[in-house]
Amino acid sequence: MRALFVLILLTGVALAKPTVAVAPFEGDSDNKVADIVADVAGEDAKVIGPEKAERMMEKLEMSSELEQKDLTKLRAKLDADVILSGKLEKDGKSRTLELGVTEKGRPTQKFTVTFKKADSEKFKNQVRKALGRSASGSDDDEGEPDEVKKSDDDDDDDKKKKKKKKKRRGGEDEDEQEEDGDKGNRHAVTQVAIRVWAGASFGRRTLTNDSTATNKPPSVGTAGPAGRIEGEVYPGALDTIKGVAAGIGVFGRYERAFGVSINVPLDPDDSTIQQSNFMAGVRYRLSVSQATIAIGVAYAGRKYIADRSVLDDPNALDMPDVKYKGVAPGIIARFPITPTIGGYVGGDLLLLMSTGPIQQTVNYGPADVLGFEFEGGLDVAFGTNYGLHIGADFSQIGFTFGAKPGTMAAARSVKKATDRTYSLLAAFAVMY
Repeated sequence: MRALFVLILLTGVALAKPTVAVAPFEGDSDNKVADIVADVAGEDAKVIGPEKAERMMEKLEMSSELEQKDLTKLRAKLDADVILSGKLEKDGKSRTLELGVTEKGRPTQKFTVTFKKADSEKFKNQVRKALGRSASGSDDDEGEPDEVKKSDDDDDDDKKKKKKKKKRRGGEDEDEQEEDGDKGNRHAVTQVAIRVWAGASFGRRTLTNDSTATNKPPSVGTAGPAGRIEGEVYPGALDTIKGVAAGIGVFGRYERAFGVSINVPLDPDDSTIQQSNFMAGVRYRLSVSQATIAIGVAYAGRKYIADRSVLDDPNALDMPDVKYKGVAPGIIARFPITPTIGGYVGGDLLLLMSTGPIQQTVNYGPADVLGFEFEGGLDVAFGTNYGLHIGADFSQIGFTFGAKPGTMAAARSVKKATDRTYSLLAAFAVMY
């Protein structure tokens, strides 16, 4: 692996990229310098950023001052081939970074990098050279700038292990190198490539009517628990969130209620309700800093159907069944709140192609229908790939009936009807 890392780091040939973890640097507020070092390392390696490394350090109850045994343990826990650590000091306008490189099976090598601006190309080149010298195992200072020096406290045995330096391919433009290092700098919940939730919800559904008749239909209201599974996948974003392919994804949801029934006057039995909803579609996601916004379209459906077979008089249940199907264009935005918590808000327009029995001539007849959904909540990362999803959603489908002669809308003077559902959700989340 060491030889392969040298080959990749110094030639840019990404055959099987090693994994490099960047731990938070001492004296580096908000990981500003560590993030830039992570970007440089990401030119030739898969990178685990300082935010993710910091979460693992908190889990392992490690302090910010990492000793050799801590670095070895942290590298193993992150399943990385190399871990970078550092200490940042300021002297007037100049700053000095003591960069430590801990590779599997080798003691930590330390390099000193002096700079004024961390986002300058000069600083990035110095970091590239330090990483290159670490990978080659060389301690030869000849030809290297004064700003990049191997620290005096490097292990003596390491100084004896000299290898012939490998040069970057002549004429290679650094801008042509593959850049996948943004993976380590993603937010823990807002920019994941895969997320799947499975949990329980509790919802209430109401159907109300606008009528002035004395025989107007009654309002309907039921509530009950449900099981829900939901997820989204962006296959092209597994390694990077850059590029068109990284933004293309698919998503889906299925929810089914349990134990929902409705009382029917003058009948000894309650009528059980089949209540469920689903959505499946495609999205395109854009990242803005650590926030994302995705637009998409889905095929969606909802149903609320009563089992009248148990009733002595099926017509005693004065309620129309519904079975919605349609196309749902929508948008969802996710934004960071803390390094491990993200919020989201979204909405969908329901363009219904069918509504089921409610619009049949024997029921309320033809109508203009408009529907929409809103959702919002929080995602909390408890570990590297798992967390908690908390959400609330609201859907509304409104009917404006034509009151065609012979329909119940005409007979009972029903001008409008509104079907609403409110839900609260708590789910276990798996994220990558």
